[in-house]
Amino acid sequence: MPSGSFNLPPDVSLPVGTTTATVQLAASGIPTGTTIAVTMTPNKGAPSTVMSTALSGTQSSSTASADVTLATGVIVISAQVTITVAQADSAPILIGSIDGEKVEKIRIATAWGGASSLTYITASGREVPAEAVFSGGGARPAPKT
Repeated sequence: MPSGSFNLPPDVSLPVGTTTATVQLAASGIPTGTTIAVTMTPNKGAPSTVMSTALSGTQSSSTASADVTLATGVIVISAQVTITVAQADSAPILIGSIDGEKVEKIRIATAWGGASSLTYITASGREVPAEAVFSGGGARPAPKT
């Protein structure tokens, strides 16, 4: 697993002077046609985000790519996708509500040197990390009716 860290040796080294690259993305369980936000966070300077091409393939196995401009120095690349619950056409996502509020979107994001994170986004825009839902943090998903 890549470390995604400024404090460890780089996971990938590119030739000096490389200013652009194509990031290849693979997904499973994300509706085809969805785009992914790819963020480059340099060790010095402001992060920048580009959108990928639309995922193509099948919902169980799809790919996309993103053309990125690289800053000088060490860069951590991360990705996140937000899908609307009703967007999954071939396999409806059954979420329901959290604390009585309808879940409308789900965001899946990479984490530096760790596992991906899952966040539920309610109709009012409230963001509830999956850990809070399933660890007894008060928010509980209700069955979809």
